[in-house]
Amino acid sequence: MPRIYAYVITHDYGFAPNPYEGICTLATCKPQIRKRAMPGDWLVGSASTTNGLGNSVVYAAKIDRVCTMEEYGCLPEFERKRPSIAGMPHRRHGDNIYYFDDGNWQMRRNPHHSQLHREHDLSGQNVLIAETFWYFGTNPQPLPTELLPIIKKGPGHKCTSDPQAFELLELWLGAFPQGMTGSPAERKFQGAPA
Repeated sequence: MPRIYAYVITHDYGFAPNPYEGICTLATCKPQIRKRAMPGDWLVGSASTTNGLGNSVVYAAKIDRVCTMEEYGCLPEFERKRPSIAGMPHRRHGDNIYYFDDGNWQMRRNPHHSQLHREHDLSGQNVLIAETFWYFGTNPQPLPTELLPIIKKGPGHKCTSDPQAFELLELWLGAFPQGMTGSPAERKFQGAPA
């Protein structure tokens, strides 16, 4: 049975999730979700309650594919998700930061995660890939009252498998254009934990 994994986005840089290049990926952070989520499941990231936007959605994505961290790091189709200082400004936020080489995990240079994040990130084992997604970014959309029970308050995540919630979520999202319709806030949300 499909599930909705909901969590609070405390930092919105376009890194986790990464909504660029026509697909939304979650390759770092949220290891418990990345370890368990499967194709057909949903991700819903909400803004922090401390800035008055806690019942608003920053992004929602239906997972189309799950691949291992090792696959994501080496497959040519995901080279476009590698961080790069050169080229388009959004490329610096690439989330394809880990690759396996000569029997060891390596980290690509990036502005978001250091070796201190490595164990946490790699414990998620998988990368979640969505072609069906809504990324509102700096223009988070308030959820209707009947969908508020899916929202997670505070750290961690909430998992919902209520069929009615899926139906309501898909119906609500259908009122918005798919894809990236807002820009990342490029900052930590006010009042969010460090």
